[in-house]
Amino acid sequence: MNPLEQMLEKPRLADTLVAVWVVFWVAMGIWTAITVHGLKQVADTSIRAGDAVGQAGQVLSLLGAVPLVGGQLSAQADQIRALGDSARESGEKGKSSIDRLTFLLGFSIAIVPSVPLLVFYIPARLASRREDGASPRAP
Repeated sequence: MNPLEQMLEKPRLADTLVAVWVVFWVAMGIWTAITVHGLKQVADTSIRAGDAVGQAGQVLSLLGAVPLVGGQLSAQADQIRALGDSARESGEKGKSSIDRLTFLLGFSIAIVPSVPLLVFYIPARLASRREDGASPRAP
């Protein structure tokens, strides 16, 4: 007798175990998705830092109009603005990647461990119920 047949000898226990397995992995998938989604705070921080650095570069570029010191600040102001733009762009890309990762990891963890079990268990369980219904009952 294979393990699935042995399991089906006690259908209520088997149904409970399968349900607990599925609920556990769905909960793990949801928890993982929520945890990964929390990483968006890092990307938001990068965006805010990029904005602040970009604004600092703009302020320095205004000082570029001041005689004597302006010429030296102008090149640094451009570099600082570019750095701010780069940090902001990285943060935006990070948020997009985190959104995809949130879905993919959550879905995979919730579904992948349960689908193979359900693919074998549900047809066997239905067949077992049909057999139980077809067998003659004792008076």
